Amino acid sequence: MSEMTLIVPNDWVTEEKLVEITGLRPAPSNGPAKIAG
Repeated sequence: MSEMTLIVPNDWVTEEKLVEITGLRPAPSNGPAKIAG
């Protein structure tokens, strides 16, 4: 499922989202990234 989450339009994909999805950094606002959404 995580792989599908990576497949998203670059229009609404911001750096914060990429960081949250890729897991490079811990999301301070959302906390645990919702990868298995």
